[in-house]
Amino acid sequence: MRGGEWSVRITPTEAVGVVPELANLTLSILGPDRPGIVKEVSRALAEAGINVLELESRVENAAFTGEAMFQLKSVPKHPTISLSER
Repeated sequence: MRGGEWSVRITPTEAVGVVPELANLTLSILGPDRPGIVKEVSRALAEAGINVLELESRVENAAFTGEAMFQLKSVPKHPTISLSER
């Protein structure tokens, strides 16, 4: 994405008996707030062929600095995504 540096962390959950291709995925983003961030995230997901089933975002002040921090939680779905590809 344009406009800054991003770090991506994938944290697998412990799910017994779940087929990876059918597993629910959750996308969480936390970083400094700025205009257009939801549009950038949505565009990047769409360009990758990822459909957003649910999306929740909010802005809160950071605990120590008071800086506006953007938080996003989303449930994305990709037609060919597999956890084994990572």
